[in-house]
Amino acid sequence: MLEGQGLMVKLAAIVGVTALGYFVVGPFMKKIFNSPEMHIWHHAEEIPKDMPYGINFGISLAIWDYIFGTARMPHDGRDIKLGFEGIDQFPQDFVAQNKYGL
Repeated sequence: MLEGQGLMVKLAAIVGVTALGYFVVGPFMKKIFNSPEMHIWHHAEEIPKDMPYGINFGISLAIWDYIFGTARMPHDGRDIKLGFEGIDQFPQDFVAQNKYGL
């Protein structure tokens, strides 16, 4: 498509298409693809009381959480405590952790 065009025209086209994609698709990307900022809430020690089975299950696609109503982003997540209730009693070594569920 840009064959025969100069370097500046090619660079301008790349920057233009990237900017267009950012502004057109950008707001919808958070609803489709998961981000670490969203998924970290899945590992929070305290989850919302109205979601007893957990939140933000999607690893790469956030759209499933929005479809099934499990998507939550309470705040930016910089100071949340990760873990689960009873983590102090959880085994520390690899083999015991894997046998724990059995």
